[in-house]
Amino acid sequence: MSKRTGLAFAVMMLLAALIPFMGAAEPARAMEAEIVDVMIDGLVGPGGEYASGNHVVTFRVNNTGDVYFVDETTLYLTVYTYPEGTLFYNTSKVTTVVVDNNTAQNFTFGMVDLPEGEYTIAVNGTLAGTETMASTQIDVADVIDLSMTSDFFEEEGTYPLGEEMLPTCTVTYTGNVEDWKDQVSINLRIDLLEDPMVTVYDEDMIIMDNESSPVDPPHDFSVFFSTGWIPNASGNYRARFSVEYDTYNSSNNFYTVYFSIENPPSITGRVTTSLGAPVPDVTVILSGMFQIGETLTDADGFYSFENIDDGTYTLDFSKTWCTSNSTTVTVESGLTKVVNVTINKLAVGGLRGRVTLPNGLPAVGAEVTVSFPGEVPVVEVTDDNGNYTFDTIKAGSADITVTLQGYQDYSRTGFIIVEQYWNELDVELEEIPFTVTISPPDGELAFSVSGTITLQFSKPVNKSTINETTVYLIKLSTSSNVPLSFAFVDSDNVVLLSPQVTLEYQTDYRITVTDLVEDLYGNNFPHIFYSNFTTETQIIEIDLAGRYPADDQSEVPVNTWIRAVFPEAMDSTTISASTFEVFKTGGGGEPISGTVIYYPGNYTAVFKPSQPLEYGSRYSVSLSPDILALDSTKIFRGTTWSFETEQLITTGTLKGYILDEDGKPFPPDKVTITLQKEEGTPIILNVNQLGRFEGTGIEAGTYILKIEIPDYKTYETEVIITAGSTMDLKTIEPEKEGSKGSEFNIGYLLLILLVIVIIIILVYVFLGRSTRPVEAVEEERGRRPAFQTGRERHYREPEYQEPAEGEFLCPVCGFVVASDELDCPNCGAEFEEDLFECPECGAKFEEEEEGEEEESFEEEEELDITEEYQVEELDEEEIPLAGMEG
Repeated sequence: MSKRTGLAFAVMMLLAALIPFMGAAEPARAMEAEIVDVMIDGLVGPGGEYASGNHVVTFRVNNTGDVYFVDETTLYLTVYTYPEGTLFYNTSKVTTVVVDNNTAQNFTFGMVDLPEGEYTIAVNGTLAGTETMASTQIDVADVIDLSMTSDFFEEEGTYPLGEEMLPTCTVTYTGNVEDWKDQVSINLRIDLLEDPMVTVYDEDMIIMDNESSPVDPPHDFSVFFSTGWIPNASGNYRARFSVEYDTYNSSNNFYTVYFSIENPPSITGRVTTSLGAPVPDVTVILSGMFQIGETLTDADGFYSFENIDDGTYTLDFSKTWCTSNSTTVTVESGLTKVVNVTINKLAVGGLRGRVTLPNGLPAVGAEVTVSFPGEVPVVEVTDDNGNYTFDTIKAGSADITVTLQGYQDYSRTGFIIVEQYWNELDVELEEIPFTVTISPPDGELAFSVSGTITLQFSKPVNKSTINETTVYLIKLSTSSNVPLSFAFVDSDNVVLLSPQVTLEYQTDYRITVTDLVEDLYGNNFPHIFYSNFTTETQIIEIDLAGRYPADDQSEVPVNTWIRAVFPEAMDSTTISASTFEVFKTGGGGEPISGTVIYYPGNYTAVFKPSQPLEYGSRYSVSLSPDILALDSTKIFRGTTWSFETEQLITTGTLKGYILDEDGKPFPPDKVTITLQKEEGTPIILNVNQLGRFEGTGIEAGTYILKIEIPDYKTYETEVIITAGSTMDLKTIEPEKEGSKGSEFNIGYLLLILLVIVIIIILVYVFLGRSTRPVEAVEEERGRRPAFQTGRERHYREPEYQEPAEGEFLCPVCGFVVASDELDCPNCGAEFEEDLFECPECGAKFEEEEEGEEEESFEEEEELDITEEYQVEELDEEEIPLAGMEG
């Protein structure tokens, strides 16, 4: 079968499969619209009645088709009377009807005026070429219906006898008439249901008249009967509310409720002492959820509460200066509960009186204090009339004091408080002398130049009389006034004087208070008052001129000394291990031990630790403000700073090249390099394609370096790894197995090397020079250290390097050696131990011969060391300032 034939066959099979589905599809329905309902607007009555008047007619079109419906057509509205079928009204209207598919839509036709009666309303026309019609039947009648309920009386409720009642009810208007108003009244009649029945209340209330505002249904009228009703007989009653109006439904024109009136319960009783004596004027409070009533007992101690509801109550009995009592009582309808209680008189009384000023005016705010021995005093404050009252106070002998600012305290001891009695005590306060206390006091010799002067008057002063005319400050040497500002603090008694300029140091001043100052009552200050003072001596703060190590300095040598340089002479007796302290962070807060020395020649204090500091640690230095300058006008406030010591380096590096006799590198996989200590695991070093090998982080010490290469003799040599340095073996050329020429060549080279070394030594001996000028070495380090050759070791001639601070050159091999080393790590030369150590860099020098001049500080001035300025018994020595901050 060809490709074309196969493609045609596939298309035919696809069409055959689709044909059944194509035949199953339904065609879309055409437009299907019809009028399905007719409605009018407006309220309806209880039976669905519409009020007479204009109503809007609305019809509903339903589109049951599957397409959007649009049609412009003429529709007809026809109204017939029912059941006669007489034409009442008809009209037509061209309307565009638009309804979405499968939905319904309302359309407004127009308005028709309908009087009372029954009607059939129809709307018809042609939609989508099909006649359609719908109709509705309605009843048009004005409906007004009134109903009512009682808002006061409850069905089978119980109400107390003798209490006035103000009945209320609610009248509800329902119907379909809007803006309704008319003359309407309500009647309430209450009957006592006895034989015969007795009407005890009959009252009418007008709820609406022609002057009232019209209302729309539904509407509630709240009716309050203005005439109250007081029942005077217990029994069963009926209350009947009725509306005086012709309504739609007469059956709900009235509302009846049945209730009863009962004689309420009461409580009565008597209050007596424990001896049976009546207690009059006791306050009795009756309360439930809240207070219900309150009464007083009569002269015979009797009390009563009438007409209370059933329930449980609390009775509280209290009287001034007596014990109190409280009890719970339950009362029932128609019963009287008798509750008798006992209270007793207390050994207390009352105290009251009036406090006045010398001019007879009330002393407002005076504190009256009553004290009894061993008890907490009680205090009352006089009111605006000067009166005070202690309602309850212990009987007996009391001490009474009265205080008021600006007046002398009143004191009365042994005042007798009589129990069960109002004790009276009136007090007239006396004025206190008008005086002033000034701070600073007269003769003050060190008043602050920026201080505030305080005037403490003995009584409140008139603020308006305090000014630069009545109170002033002068400088005595020039008699010139110092401008002041005035402020009152907390009360009218205290005045603060603030100079508007800074006062001068060590200067005499005078403050003057004149007799023009007045108190609050217009009394003048009795005389002119003077107070002299002298200002303070100027104190100048000083700080360090330099310090070592510097603040936050790192990599500080562990054998360093800590130094502080002052800008001027200090009192050496105040510089000690207690005022110059060094702390290690994390050291528990205790200072490290050491010696403190003060060098007066250069104002320098030195702290020399008893032992080297710890590696990689942070230290803080604290200088106490107790360190004093020799000049008393200078003050040192103390200071702190911190630094970090150098990290301990315990490893070094070994490197070099391995090349064959032709100067070419060996294949890396053919070379085995091991570094072995006497004890421990061997270290394997790798070689790269260029023949270079390097081992880092190797612990310091002596190792045997072994190099193994196939067809070559094993190469072994001793190497010394120095902490913090790199040992470069340069180039190693292993000897082939069975090669005598190589042995000859190596021996020949060793012989030549020996001759060169001998020549160098002879030159050094006869010319007195090394690879560098002696002067240069001595200038950096002092005298070259004496040395001895150690055991023979394999070392390589080092390249020349400049020694850094704290280092020197080995006089044998020229290797850079740390100042604290006693032998050369390269050649093994040993140095003498009796060397003088530099406190700055740690370099060692031979001790100076007696009589030689010591080097001074930067200015090379000689120090008088006959006087010791150190904490411990140490020889004084000058120290260099190199590297110090400041």
